Amino acid sequence: KQWYQRRVAITAGMEKLGLGPEVLLKENKKLIYARLSGYGQNGSMSQAAGHDINYVAMTGVLSKLGRADAAPFPPVNLLADFAGGSILCVMGIMMALHSRS
Repeated sequence: KQWYQRRVAITAGMEKLGLGPEVLLKENKKLIYARLSGYGQNGSMSQAAGHDINYVAMTGVLSKLGRADAAPFPPVNLLADFAGGSILCVMGIMMALHSRS
C-alpha cells in the first residue's frame, strides 16, 4: 500500500487539478488522453525522475558523444527526450487518431 500511495502522489498531477482522464472523457468522448513517464509504470526506476541526460548516460550513448580525447559532451534534449520517448507517445496518439478513420 505504501508503494501505491507514493505512486499515486507522483502520477496523479492532472487528477490533482481535476483534469484526469475520467473527468475529461465525460466532457469529450473523442478525447485522446496520453501520458508519458520516464521509466515506465512499474519496476525499480518507475518512481525516479527521468531526464534526457539520465537516459543518454544509462544507455551508454553519452560515452560516444564528443571528442575521443575529451570528456563526453552532453547533447541537447533532442536525443532521448524527443527521439526516444516523445516520439513513441506521438505515435500512439497518431495510431489512436488513425483507428478512428
